[in-house]
Amino acid sequence: MLPDKNDGASSANMESVEHIDMKDKEIPTASNSQREQEKDDLTVIDYMTLEDTLKILKSDSLLSDLDDDLKEVKEGKKTIENHKEYFKTQVDKKLKQLSLMYSPNSSKWHELPEEERPKAQAMQAKLNNIRSILKHFNENFSQYDDFKYSYFSKARVDLLGNEETLKKTSHAVLNKLGELSYIKYERLVPNLNGFLKSSQASIKGFTSNNVNRFLEEKDNAECYFQSYLIGYEELRTNLELFCELCKQDSRMEPIATQMLEECKTQGRILTKVNDFLNQSQLQRQVLINFVHLMNREYPYCISDKRSYEQADKNFTLPFVEYINILAICNEIINKEVSWLRKASSKIPVVNYFISNKVIHRIVADNEVIRNSGDLLLLHKLSHYLLTYYCYGNEENGKLAAESLRIDSLNSEYALALLVQVINSYSNYLEKEFKPEKDFYEKIAEMQMEFLKTMKGLCEADLELHKANLELHKQIHKQDSEFYQLASGFLAERLERTKARIVKMEEKINEKVPEGVREEEQDQSNCSSSSQQ
Repeated sequence: MLPDKNDGASSANMESVEHIDMKDKEIPTASNSQREQEKDDLTVIDYMTLEDTLKILKSDSLLSDLDDDLKEVKEGKKTIENHKEYFKTQVDKKLKQLSLMYSPNSSKWHELPEEERPKAQAMQAKLNNIRSILKHFNENFSQYDDFKYSYFSKARVDLLGNEETLKKTSHAVLNKLGELSYIKYERLVPNLNGFLKSSQASIKGFTSNNVNRFLEEKDNAECYFQSYLIGYEELRTNLELFCELCKQDSRMEPIATQMLEECKTQGRILTKVNDFLNQSQLQRQVLINFVHLMNREYPYCISDKRSYEQADKNFTLPFVEYINILAICNEIINKEVSWLRKASSKIPVVNYFISNKVIHRIVADNEVIRNSGDLLLLHKLSHYLLTYYCYGNEENGKLAAESLRIDSLNSEYALALLVQVINSYSNYLEKEFKPEKDFYEKIAEMQMEFLKTMKGLCEADLELHKANLELHKQIHKQDSEFYQLASGFLAERLERTKARIVKMEEKINEKVPEGVREEEQDQSNCSSSSQQ
């Protein structure tokens, strides 16, 4: 804060005023350290990403909200026009209000200390840039299937530029983005969908006590994962080419670099998952039984907090979670059929029973598990119960009993609790990770919707024709009644006319003399004779 200029001043004393002026000249507005701090603050603002800026403004969910609304467009629940209206009325309006808070015209501006005003102006400029960037994305990119606002969350606002600079993005860059989109939807998404469906089917095989189905679907899921890895490597290669293409574009190069780095990060996590799958049974048992205390809340296949938090929710985390739960189920089955495996070396026919054996398990009903919506707690409980049941880890058995608020635990009860955890875990994953509809499913749905629409239109048209027919019947009936009335009226009028004519003839006859009538009669008779 600046010192108060009226401190110690007297309005009646000119000398005091002069003294204050001199005092102001002697005291600097900010020390060197303050100036350096202000400079550092402005540098921080300059380097802020889209995500950083929105967090400061307590609008963390803005990009994900836009993506959620855009998802409804892709699902056919909304139109792209609805989405653009949502952006205009909800998002842009909010950003505009936030921008006005930092404006020199704001009512709060004069309450702001002098040293804070440059930062406020920098924030307003940053917000105005964000408005321009998001507006450009909304108007020009939102109609593309592969577009997500959050994809640019890690990009620096100053490097994205404003709407005018975004318009300069070359066709070659956009075309390469199209190729990346093709890889995503033709290579990655179908394999991800297949993996999710097979994983869910495998767990259902386990929970329904069908070992054969569990193993078959688990193998299918792992095959889909391997195909996904191949597609991901193709994506990484194309992103490297994309980075080369963007080297001459100062705006797109950091975005391309960010995309490549993110791809590499997810690739490293997927490689850890693959390494876990390639371990021998003994290696996996050692890993699971001796997992570090700090990592008990995280899946075995990556087993560290940082990788777990970095895993992309849509394209990496599903593999991490499902391979973790499938590994847990597999360890249980290995223990349950271990005696058969030993016997199979002496009795070959036992192999048949291993692959077709149906194991009957009971499911516990523990209140802690039933009410838990915390995935990390389910990870921890599954670890405690699995290591106690499969490897006899007494320490983890005690921790499980303590976490579940039960007095004692034995092997049979541990299995029942573990099955309940697996059910809760599976239900959570099934709600969280739903397979995306592939291209052909979307086309089929569109065709069905079209047929339904056409059927509705035909039915509406038929109803309209029925209504028109009924209307014409009514009109015809009314016309018929009118014609009948008119005919009756005309007939009566004709009869009256005939009657008047007869009366007129009678009157005429009465007025003609008798001799004239006889003479006319004779002339008529003569005329008839001469003609004969």
